[in-house]
Amino acid sequence: LGGPSSDGNASPFPSADLLKSYVLVVALACGLLTVVLTVLRNVGGTLDALAQAFLAGVLESTDVAASKFIGPALTAPDATWLSIALSLVPIAVSAPLHMYVMNRGFGRHALVFLTPVMAAAGLLCNLATGYFLYKEVPARPTCFAGGGSL
Repeated sequence: LGGPSSDGNASPFPSADLLKSYVLVVALACGLLTVVLTVLRNVGGTLDALAQAFLAGVLESTDVAASKFIGPALTAPDATWLSIALSLVPIAVSAPLHMYVMNRGFGRHALVFLTPVMAAAGLLCNLATGYFLYKEVPARPTCFAGGGSL
């Protein structure tokens, strides 16, 4: 985006420590939001709708991050059937869960509320994931901040 161009020796995968931290943060966020949804399942209301939308946004971002493992696994010179199959596991787990959460939310709350909140939560999670996990930085931070704040 604006950071230094990658050299030929750069790994397409984030470091193992960053990936462990990412998985921990996503698991904690999803766990907290799931607890909120469980507590509010019979109550409903705005807080329930916000938790539903935020959980769908986090899972959407997780789908994007999970799908980034497939391409490098397919094009790796030492790729095996096992390494390719293992690269499919994160998206195979994340995508159906994401669809379930979205469908549950759409059945319980107004689409006109959920859709923009889910999109905003997904965008913010994508920005954070790109920055922390893949070291993506904007070329013009002030313009980027203005666009991100919309």
